[in-house]
Amino acid sequence: MNSDIPSTSVERKVEEIFKEIETYIKSEDFDRALELIDENRTYLQQNADMHHQVLLNKHYAISLYRKIKDTYSKDKDTDAFVELFEKHRSYLEVHVGINEYKRLLDIYDRIQKKKIQGKLKIIIPVAIVLIGVLVFSFVNFESISLPNFSMPNFFQKNTGESPIAEEPSADESIDTPSNSDEETDELPSDEPIVDENVHNENEPNYILPSHSKELTLSDIEGMSSQDIRLAINEMYARHGYYFGSGANQRYFDQQEWYVPDESLRDASDVVNNFSDLENRNLAFLASQERRLRNQ
Repeated sequence: MNSDIPSTSVERKVEEIFKEIETYIKSEDFDRALELIDENRTYLQQNADMHHQVLLNKHYAISLYRKIKDTYSKDKDTDAFVELFEKHRSYLEVHVGINEYKRLLDIYDRIQKKKIQGKLKIIIPVAIVLIGVLVFSFVNFESISLPNFSMPNFFQKNTGESPIAEEPSADESIDTPSNSDEETDELPSDEPIVDENVHNENEPNYILPSHSKELTLSDIEGMSSQDIRLAINEMYARHGYYFGSGANQRYFDQQEWYVPDESLRDASDVVNNFSDLENRNLAFLASQERRLRNQ
């Protein structure tokens, strides 16, 4: 607590802030509730007791969940919903209930499916027209005066037609471009994925190497839900997240590798800096922590 302010005054101000936050939540003004939390986060982290610290996270998660959900159900703004959900996805998965997160995920999946279907409605007719034009061109090849450009290599290969001068002949092999840079829907390999930019030599003694390898069940064998929760907090701490007063801050202050940044007080800002590997590991640890907690 701040020694310059009487304890009763601090407690009174904390209670007033929370009452105002709860008033906005009850009136479903979630934008204002989130703004009020952000405006007073530093003061509350420094002066609120543990009960209010937990309550603050609960209010923030509820307000964020309802704001994102209402963006879709009331405002019908699917683009805003997708933007908010993608920005706060990792935070929501950890801090809201399983059923609430699943509702948002179902809405997100439906929106993405409709977008794909909408693109297919445009692409498929265009593709059909192009195929029809190509077929017609080949059927009437001899009667059509071709423009002065080379036929694509794959047509030369299939039809046996001689290429136009300065193009490779049909007998020459045709290199197929590598698809290593293309996006795929395949699931990640079961083999551990190691970040080549991370040096393992003299690496700090982390709870889990969630920044440098794909975690599996074998990595968390024997760990409790509390252990996994601490490993999740470690991911934020590695990026300098400032936990404020409390057990988490005291624990990480004792770690030689921890360099806190007091400007990093919003978990969603830290998650935005996570690598793809860290985001996958965060989702994995969050699901396993809930599984152990619900056993």
